[in-house]
Amino acid sequence: SSSDDADAQNHDIDLLSLVANLESMVLALFDDNEASDVNIEYVLSLLFSTPASYQSQLRKLDSERSEDENYPENEADLGIDKDENDHLSFPGALHFLSDSLKSKNKETTKAKVQLLKFIAILIKIVNKSESYSIDTYRNGLFIILFDFFKREDSGELRSTLLQPLKNLLRVHPCSISCEVIRLDSIYDNLIAELKQNKYTTKTIKGETFKLLGLLVAAYPHQPVTIKAVESILNICESTLNKNFDSQRSKGEPEFGPIAGAFSCIDRCLFEFEKRFQNSADLWKYALQAIKATAQSEVSRYAAANKALRLIKHHASLFRQLIGLNAKTVYDILFHCHSVEKDSCKKHMDDALYAVLSEIAAYVVDNKLQLEGGQRSISTSQRAGGRKTKAKEVEDPTVATVRGLFESYLKAIQNENSEDILHAVKGITCLAPAALSCLGNVMSLNDVLHIIIASAEHYLGSAELKYGGEVDSHSILSLNSKVARNKSLYLSAVASLIYSHAHQSVVLSEKVRNFVHEFTVDAIMGYSKVWERTQQIICRALCQCLHAFASLQVLANRVDASSIVDGSGTMQSEFAMRSIFSNYIDAVIPALFLRAVSRRLQEEEVTSTMITLSDITGEVDDRLFTIYLQLWMELLDPCDVQTKALLIINCDPSYMTAVSPLLFDGLMSFTIDTLKSLDLSYVYNDVTSTVLPTNIADQDILLNIVSLMELLLKRINSKNDIVRWMALLTDLLIDLSVDF
Repeated sequence: SSSDDADAQNHDIDLLSLVANLESMVLALFDDNEASDVNIEYVLSLLFSTPASYQSQLRKLDSERSEDENYPENEADLGIDKDENDHLSFPGALHFLSDSLKSKNKETTKAKVQLLKFIAILIKIVNKSESYSIDTYRNGLFIILFDFFKREDSGELRSTLLQPLKNLLRVHPCSISCEVIRLDSIYDNLIAELKQNKYTTKTIKGETFKLLGLLVAAYPHQPVTIKAVESILNICESTLNKNFDSQRSKGEPEFGPIAGAFSCIDRCLFEFEKRFQNSADLWKYALQAIKATAQSEVSRYAAANKALRLIKHHASLFRQLIGLNAKTVYDILFHCHSVEKDSCKKHMDDALYAVLSEIAAYVVDNKLQLEGGQRSISTSQRAGGRKTKAKEVEDPTVATVRGLFESYLKAIQNENSEDILHAVKGITCLAPAALSCLGNVMSLNDVLHIIIASAEHYLGSAELKYGGEVDSHSILSLNSKVARNKSLYLSAVASLIYSHAHQSVVLSEKVRNFVHEFTVDAIMGYSKVWERTQQIICRALCQCLHAFASLQVLANRVDASSIVDGSGTMQSEFAMRSIFSNYIDAVIPALFLRAVSRRLQEEEVTSTMITLSDITGEVDDRLFTIYLQLWMELLDPCDVQTKALLIINCDPSYMTAVSPLLFDGLMSFTIDTLKSLDLSYVYNDVTSTVLPTNIADQDILLNIVSLMELLLKRINSKNDIVRWMALLTDLLIDLSVDF
């Protein structure tokens, strides 16, 4: 590498091709499963080794961090060697970027842009890998790349430099020390970039907003973040006002900065939501951005996509605004959904269903369903001096909910409909307001039977059959499609059951059998699907557990003195209790036995599911590592969308009604299983060795131990563990003595 433009021009080296070839070779190493003899860590060190001009800075920061938490205030004190002629003996990728700082050579600039894009992609790949890590490079990478951003002149290079910086923060941001990278200085530089630098391009503004959002999300509780977030949100709001306010905007909106502002606000709202609670302006701007998808200009889609992501994550902040304008808001979102723009697909569906959920929540919050959806018009109205007659009109929000619910029921009954899954998801979202939708027209079981009939036909007609040789990727995709569709139907049924739980409903045998069958199928297939489908399965299981547990809890609340006769009330309460008991009896054995089993030879798994044995170093075919995640999520849901569903359905709470009973069932079944194992050994006279009588039972024991030592340490409620310690330890001591 050389910083001399004239010298660079004299070299017969095509830098752009060189970088492209480097990119191809390195990415091929990550794709090639047979490249086990290649030291990937060495390849990463070649790419990310620190230039000498930055080594003194990092050493100084390291020593300062060990001695004192007070860091120098100005950039000159960071120890950055400004001598750009300080060439290095070790030619890493960062050295080329360092040596060619502020180069005016166009070919060099193109090569640097390509190299930075490659580094951003590589960081993204390594972020998703469990086998490789760049954690040891993160601090240095961030400091060096950010310094390049401050010192470079090219607008294209500066905007591209922000891409790897963003990717460093997307996964494991805690491995980047906010003290080492001097977070306060970074905030100051980025805010100044947006407010004071008149040469900042639209693209840089948009990317700067996104980086600020990631920083706030990574370090939300740091004092420097709390201090800076007000200024950040002010700039975001000012940018949106400037571009959307008809009186202030001049010419076409700047969609790059708009997209960045939405992205930044979205990430900030997870911790700093009060500022925008029911903010009419922010909601109006988001809808305006979404409407832009009707235009053919592609640049508009980025802003719409970020607005959709904001709605997907934070629709609950705008519940009042959504509920009061339910029909209009739904029409805007559904139109965007129907247009099917590829660039907006990522968040479109989730945003639409988030809005539907908030419409239903608005109906529930305002108890509109209890009033039959009727709103009284004042009797003192006068027209031309005459008193008008009072009249009852249907609340417009309830009318919207009822109309949508009826259309969804019709859609799932139409075998030729292309929107069956959309209708199933819509029913799930509107379920909390189901009483407003159904009234006295249909019973709960009637509606559930319609959904079950649709599931049987839709899933039956779409049954997947493998013919000929099918690669593992296709098998996983096909398994995932079936499992996802089954889980969506399961969620719809569970949501409707919960919405009627307080009415002491008795579910038909057909409904109970459907839920049990689909639940066991979901559990058994959990290890055979993509990670995103696993999340959908887990969400559906949480909803089912919560719905059936609610039937039991609400049945226990019934005052016995209110039961006047035995004409069915007592039978109803008993049925509600037994439904949950029977469901738990189906769930726990399937979950437990699958977790302590081994993967069948024909089962395909994704690369992220593969773990290596601590003993042999070979691929471990035990399933406890995969099902550990499912157990943890069922005991204490952490998924954002799952928690949102359970918050809407909050009486009784999931953590009160489900988690303790699920944990008790797990421990009880564990103890019963341990008691049933044959752990004895026999002496083989021929080989003079001691062999297990039943090797399968020995294997189950090892898997139980592996599962429990990982699961129990992650249980938040230590009281739940304490209740079982005496029983469990007594049994384990007896087993160790006996065998």
